[in-house]
Amino acid sequence: MDADALNRLCWAAGITTHYGDREVPEATRHALLAALGVREGLSPEAAGLPRYDTDPAIAGAAPIPHWLENRRAWGLFCQLYELRSDRSWGIGDFADLTRLSETAAAAGADFVGINPLHALFLSDPDRTSPFTPSNRQFLNPLYIAMDDLPGSTRPDKAALAKVQATDMVDYGLVARMKRKGLRAVFARKPFEGNRWPESDFEAFRAEGGLSLERHALFEALSQAMVDKGHDAGWKDWPEPFRDPESPEVVAFAKKNARDVTFQVWLQWIAARQLAAAAQAGREAGMRIGLYVDLAVGEAPDGSATWSDKSFTLQGVVVGAPPDVFSQDGQNWALSALSPTALARAGYAPFRNLIAAQLKYAGALRIDHVMALRQLFLIPDNAPASAGTHVAYPLAEMLGVVAEEAEKHDAVVIGEDLGWVPDGFRDVLQAANIMAYRILYFEQDWGLFTRASTYPEKALASRLDPRPADARRLVVGRRHRAARTLRADRLREGGGRRGAPRRRAGRAGQRLHRRRRTAGRRAGRRCGHAAAAGAHRRLPLSRRDAVDAGRRPAGRPGRPRGSDQRAGHGRRTSELAPPCQCDARRDRRATGVPRGHRGDARDAAAGVAPRAGRARGLSDVLSRAA
Repeated sequence: MDADALNRLCWAAGITTHYGDREVPEATRHALLAALGVREGLSPEAAGLPRYDTDPAIAGAAPIPHWLENRRAWGLFCQLYELRSDRSWGIGDFADLTRLSETAAAAGADFVGINPLHALFLSDPDRTSPFTPSNRQFLNPLYIAMDDLPGSTRPDKAALAKVQATDMVDYGLVARMKRKGLRAVFARKPFEGNRWPESDFEAFRAEGGLSLERHALFEALSQAMVDKGHDAGWKDWPEPFRDPESPEVVAFAKKNARDVTFQVWLQWIAARQLAAAAQAGREAGMRIGLYVDLAVGEAPDGSATWSDKSFTLQGVVVGAPPDVFSQDGQNWALSALSPTALARAGYAPFRNLIAAQLKYAGALRIDHVMALRQLFLIPDNAPASAGTHVAYPLAEMLGVVAEEAEKHDAVVIGEDLGWVPDGFRDVLQAANIMAYRILYFEQDWGLFTRASTYPEKALASRLDPRPADARRLVVGRRHRAARTLRADRLREGGGRRGAPRRRAGRAGQRLHRRRRTAGRRAGRRCGHAAAAGAHRRLPLSRRDAVDAGRRPAGRPGRPRGSDQRAGHGRRTSELAPPCQCDARRDRRATGVPRGHRGDARDAAAGVAPRAGRARGLSDVLSRAA
């Protein structure tokens, strides 16, 4: 096949062949055509590829609650594993999430956001990233609360003291303690009364069907393979065990039926505890409830790809193209769904995936939402710079998201940061998929952009400067979030040393003078030196800055999820205390209703609230911690 014929075939299959003057390597184009099942003499239509140019207007729109149309909602975001309590076993769990939801609701929050809760590799607890899961349809059993089970169990006191004393999550020790305790409860008393009836377990197992059985079988087999010295992922297993329908795997399932049932039981316990946490938040007054996160993809050697290889593209992984932040591109080492298999199945696998997240949530964040439109795919063993974009059926996939959101009455947020196709954000706005804006990255020529330029339907995220490391999120229409964003721009950019003195033309110079003056005034108000640049908080260490989800000066870019942040697994990031004028601005800037504000200055100084004063966000965070 000559070069022109190869390119025409790629264009028909939705494969990008050029980036300006740079041509995608020929080996990459051949590898992607093979992954899609297209070859010379077999057109994309004949191979079963869906059309990717259907008008997305037919997809419909996700719901927006009527009360959110005219007023904003605010909430907190946390990494669940970071939560610390006296009763947990060295890692945050679903009971901690319940307590945080109730506490946040009492302060007026409408949602609590959490990291992806997807199932990881229980037999290899060192594979800790929630953004590289084994299976996105199921839950991580390490989040099970050990004091809310059909039977009681006690950990080794020395081991418990060790995991509770450390600042880092000791995943290996936590996993060993919890596996031992859960197996003991399962052996003695797996069911109990009305709270944990066996009939409910059987109904859960029947509803889960083949996908649940395959996942449980994978987990049991993975543990057996690790015990024999193999990796937890199936690509390192002996050949006969790489196929879930092989005679060897069928024989293993029969011989180890009790272990497979135990893995199903873990999913049942986790699902019921998470449902209880979601219900507690709603009953406490949160109008949205839990805000959950959907990762971009799954590990190529995990449960999802082992259970049914036909639904993922073989020989390629997901990444990101070269840009100013990463000149060699990024390899995320995630599997990609097959558009051919999705279309053949009527998009049922994707529908099941979205529904699995919305069972417990009032809001869903789709990480790298551009995956609805295209993915940057890299052939195995090739550098990230050799990859290219492949189109997906946007209209059909967006329609599935909108239908499931309508069915579950949920708000949808799309993380639209990075390489965004032209017009894609307009499509999301038309479908009521809220934009995702992180203040730190909304800069132009070193200055923060105006709130008026933000999309009308957006979620705005900023780092709370107080000691508890949390993000306050504001969901709502543009003018409602403007106060928070303006105050953030003043605090983060006003009078900052090294800010550029010129911006395109005189208008930019006037804007810079106003910002420099604001910094001087703020310095006088808080007692700092009046010189420009003196009004700023103590610098974060580079590690803590990345931990907190922001980049230190001189190191532009953004982290791609928890797995690429330095110090992954930290429970807290100690931030320098804010100055008094920060606290005063926080009171004006916060999205918290007036009756729930409290006194940010007293909280920053460690002073307890005076009698009769409404407790503020800082009090909520300190109590939840």
